[in-house]
Amino acid sequence: MIKKSRIAIVIPLYNEFDSLNYLFYRVDGVHKILKDDYTEKFIFIDDGSTDKTGDALKKKYGKSDYVDIIHHEKNSGYGAALKTGFKRALEARFDYIITIDADTNYDQFLIPQLIYDFNPNTEDIMAASPWHPECSKKNFPIIRFILSYSMSKLYQLVLHPECQPLTCYSACFRLYKKEVLENINHLSNSFLTNTEIISKALLHGYRVKEVPINVNYRLFGASKMKVFRQIINHFQYMNYLRTHKKERAN
Repeated sequence: MIKKSRIAIVIPLYNEFDSLNYLFYRVDGVHKILKDDYTEKFIFIDDGSTDKTGDALKKKYGKSDYVDIIHHEKNSGYGAALKTGFKRALEARFDYIITIDADTNYDQFLIPQLIYDFNPNTEDIMAASPWHPECSKKNFPIIRFILSYSMSKLYQLVLHPECQPLTCYSACFRLYKKEVLENINHLSNSFLTNTEIISKALLHGYRVKEVPINVNYRLFGASKMKVFRQIINHFQYMNYLRTHKKERAN
């Protein structure tokens, strides 16, 4: 249990205006659940949105004491948005940092479950996995299913035998001890970031616990991921890990 801890929830956004009412409802609900037992802060990073995302965030949370809003002047990428959020959370001395997307694939109402289940004595990272044996996998888009599942199997092979095998390396929904993000320097500005952080954490000996989290259909908007580009990024990074893992892929 990490009761009474300081927890930052980092949420990157890029052109998510259509899904914001859904997100706001869940953020406000999670705040009501956590506020009496934790000091929590939602850190939104508007990564150069060209729709009304930034205006809607300011209107809703501009005067809120449990939300920080950071705007990138131009779209810099998912990984760059996470870097900005991590920097803010670490500078503000939060003990734990959660990452989750702004869309509807992962239900933000599951954030308290991640917090309640986390044991700092036995794990350093708690990671949601749609490929966990207890998950149904029925809602996962077929293209992302093929990409994520097959890549996870390949990462198991590349990181063997130095690292514990995971069922998923790319999911965004995670809880980190602050020490992990203080010591792991992720270079990617793309969606590769989640894989880079977890693989480097494993190589540094950090303990990861996976929990089953089913993926929901995306109800609004469209994914910003460019699938072919991501496949290339993953193969390039696998080659990097294969040749550098004994150096702990710093």
